[in-house]
Amino acid sequence: MVKLIDKITENLFSAFLMSALAFIISAFCVQMFFVCLQFSGNEEYQRRLINKLEIKFDGRFKNNPENIMYEGPIAKK
Repeated sequence: MVKLIDKITENLFSAFLMSALAFIISAFCVQMFFVCLQFSGNEEYQRRLINKLEIKFDGRFKNNPENIMYEGPIAKK
């Protein structure tokens, strides 16, 4: 029983480390993508991507239907 619990704990910890590493690698890849965009001179495309991401995730745009925090109009009873 103790070996089973130890094995499950070890697998959960390994899964946590792998998911954290995957998150860090994906964040680094996104950062490198935007650095390459900055140096490529394609500022219009970069600005469109940044605006789209800001509208999607920034709380200042929560009245926009494209935002993840958008609640929509409240229906009156």
